[in-house]
Amino acid sequence: MTVGLRCVLLLLVAVSVASSHTIKSLVAECKQTMPVSDELEKSFLEFQFPPEEQTTRCMIKCIGEKMQLFDTETGFHLDNIRTLLLGADSSKEFSEEQLKCLEKVGDDEQDECGAAFQTYQCFEQEFLEVMKKDEEEQE
Repeated sequence: MTVGLRCVLLLLVAVSVASSHTIKSLVAECKQTMPVSDELEKSFLEFQFPPEEQTTRCMIKCIGEKMQLFDTETGFHLDNIRTLLLGADSSKEFSEEQLKCLEKVGDDEQDECGAAFQTYQCFEQEFLEVMKKDEEEQE
């Protein structure tokens, strides 16, 4: 699996959200494994992920792992990402723009957290829609 594809899947990991997970529960779980300032935690809970922060990039990676969209042993789970973002209709595909974005993931030398965040950015709008919808359903 190429680095670009892995990064894309990583991002998709961040994008995948099971209905039983809310942004609050995901952040709380990830916070157990990494230091997160109160200020950043608040921004995450408001669906804001400041790209300049390494903690943000690692939070996206962690969320992806928790949602079973990515793991460090096998990489990205593109089918899980597709299901999360496009629904059960397997005839739907990612947009050409998204696929081009994914091809660029990993072009720069970066760690797994950076690659995960770069992938997330390819699907940011769709991810946020899914997260907000799940959050509303949990209320």
